[in-house]
Amino acid sequence: MQLRVRYFREADVRADYEKQLSRGGLLVRIGSHDELTQFQPVKLELVASATVVVLDAQVVQVFPIAGVAVTFTPSRALESWVEAACATASEDRDPEHSVVGAPVEEKPRLAAAETNDRISAALRGNRDERAAILRENNPALHGHVLRNPGLQLDEIAAIAKMRTVSPELLRQIADKREWAQRPDIALALVRNPKTPVNVAVRLLDYVGAAELRQLAKDQHTRTPIQHAARKKVLG
Repeated sequence: MQLRVRYFREADVRADYEKQLSRGGLLVRIGSHDELTQFQPVKLELVASATVVVLDAQVVQVFPIAGVAVTFTPSRALESWVEAACATASEDRDPEHSVVGAPVEEKPRLAAAETNDRISAALRGNRDERAAILRENNPALHGHVLRNPGLQLDEIAAIAKMRTVSPELLRQIADKREWAQRPDIALALVRNPKTPVNVAVRLLDYVGAAELRQLAKDQHTRTPIQHAARKKVLG
């Protein structure tokens, strides 16, 4: 048995995630559900535009009018779906809840094929394709861009300045010595508030003297980094 919830608005995705999904549960509001019983295993399919995730769930409560409450284990796949769903949901319609008698595989297959195409574009695409993927709200794809053999140093410097990418992506840039040792890239990472503090402090070794003095004085610099920069300036 499969339960499907289709979202059309970003606000509905966020509301359900904050109040229910992030806690491993959801009230599926369906009218007829005589075939569903407490503790029955089900598939929970969440849909927003072409973005789909299917979770293994279990019915924990059956309500005569309201529907059924299900529970599941939250996962990174769910978080990725929420990020993508918020970027694609746009229609002004209430969520649709329904029961599907047999597992629905076509849409997940299409979603998987689309994801594979995006991964391929990240790994082998040209400059414009790489930039488009980095603009997508899908951190799972961003890491593949760093493995693209055509990636240029000016693109790395631009990524290092982005506040829309994940701290993990910035850490990956910092961990590659030939990138981190370039003063422009190091400085961009140090100034980016998404860069982990310990990583930013380590990168001060590669920041130019003039920029180091500026970081030591700049009140917008994060305090631990400012103190570390001041120590380096004072010797």
